[in-house]
Amino acid sequence: MIETAIEEIATGWKDDLATLNWFKTYAQYSKNSVVRSAAVKQLGKHWKDEFNVFEILAKCAVVDPFRSENNSQINPRQTALEVMTEQYPDYPQTRSLVSDRAENDADEQVREFAKEKLTVLES
Repeated sequence: MIETAIEEIATGWKDDLATLNWFKTYAQYSKNSVVRSAAVKQLGKHWKDEFNVFEILAKCAVVDPFRSENNSQINPRQTALEVMTEQYPDYPQTRSLVSDRAENDADEQVREFAKEKLTVLES
């Protein structure tokens, strides 16, 4: 439900600079991991070419504080990696960051996801 509301905001107000800034802020600093993950996804979907969006996604992929309590939770670090590999597959920084997460992420699911994405990026 939260994800749907966030998607509607992004779609309805994607041309509003204040909306972009809201998404940049919430992708990094919301206390709710679902909100962070949804904001990350919408940044990649609607604002991938805007100033410092790639850098924010890269930061989220590395330093998001998410800690899994169960396997069904959405990890914003994984969402950021997914967005980066979909929206920026040719950026050298994407491959480097995905490779790092495949080896060094604290969450085993993120490491496995990154390994899968790295295989795709290298093919």
